[in-house]
Amino acid sequence: MLFILLNGVKSKVYNIANVNLKFELPNKIELKGYSKQADSVLSAQELINIGWSPLYDINISLENTFKIKKELDF
Repeated sequence: MLFILLNGVKSKVYNIANVNLKFELPNKIELKGYSKQADSVLSAQELINIGWSPLYDINISLENTFKIKKELDF
C-alpha cells in the first residue's frame, strides 16, 4: 500500500491482486446462488502500470498462507 501511496494517482482505484480468473456463466440453477454482476475483475494491471510487480505468484502465496495458518493452529 505504501507503494501505491508513493507512486499511484490520487483518487484512482488499485486492485491488489495477481490472479488470472476463468469466467464461466452459471446455468439456470446456479444463477439462484450467484451474484448477478457479470463484469467483476481482479486485475493488478493498474499497479503494474505504475511499476509494481508481485514477489510471488498466487500458488506460492496461497501455499504460504495455508502453511502459516496450519502452524498457528497447533
